[in-house]
Amino acid sequence: MEKLGSFLYGTGGFIAGALLMVGGWWISMLNVRLDNLQDTDFTSFWTIFGLIMIFIGAYLPFMVVGLRGRLVRKRHELDELTRRQSSTSTDPAP
Repeated sequence: MEKLGSFLYGTGGFIAGALLMVGGWWISMLNVRLDNLQDTDFTSFWTIFGLIMIFIGAYLPFMVVGLRGRLVRKRHELDELTRRQSSTSTDPAP
């Protein structure tokens, strides 16, 4: 069950990244097309915003997978620590 949760968690990061990249591309291209009718300036707020969305979407899956790995590793370390403490702390018999 943990493998399924890990797979879905990683897949969610890739889907969110893909949506951000497509959305950023759409915003950038739509804005360039609309600006093309007015003047020759290709840099505007929406173009830069779209490019930022593309960059975040490109690196988001790797950040999600890395963060997930770090949290899982930390949880395993804490479980191991509590397991050691519970095995070494024995109450003397009265």
